[in-house]
Amino acid sequence: MTTVAVNIDEIASTQMRLKYHRMIAFSWLVILVLGGCDTGRVGMYKVSFAPSAVGGASVSEQASADEKLKQLVRCALAGKGFEEHPGTPHIWRKRGATVEVYRDKNGELILRVGAFGSKRDVRVSERTERELLELLKEQSGLELTPTTPPKATID
Repeated sequence: MTTVAVNIDEIASTQMRLKYHRMIAFSWLVILVLGGCDTGRVGMYKVSFAPSAVGGASVSEQASADEKLKQLVRCALAGKGFEEHPGTPHIWRKRGATVEVYRDKNGELILRVGAFGSKRDVRVSERTERELLELLKEQSGLELTPTTPPKATID
């Protein structure tokens, strides 16, 4: 009768070791998965075009400025693997890298280049931002002002 009790104890001990090893393996898996992700990055710029001879910024001038910036970004990203998603905001995506053109709550035209994901996605975002800035700085009558992203609020 004592041999049966010993076997049950050995089985229980083996099961506990298996649970422990599974927990360690799962922890390593989580560490490996999360270790491959960066927190991301964001570059934001206010974009303004030279005022027209007519004067103030009318709705049609704002729409024209929006379309001009979208067209410049579209040309810059053509053939680079970005997928365009029209709308508000107008978005281009390539894996974890994102380029957005939109108007903020103050009506300012914003160009946002960001990434969330792997180190590769962050590098794609950084390279894309440099290329876009070079292209946009060549445009006459266009002004770029670096800005910080608004802090997220919890409602």
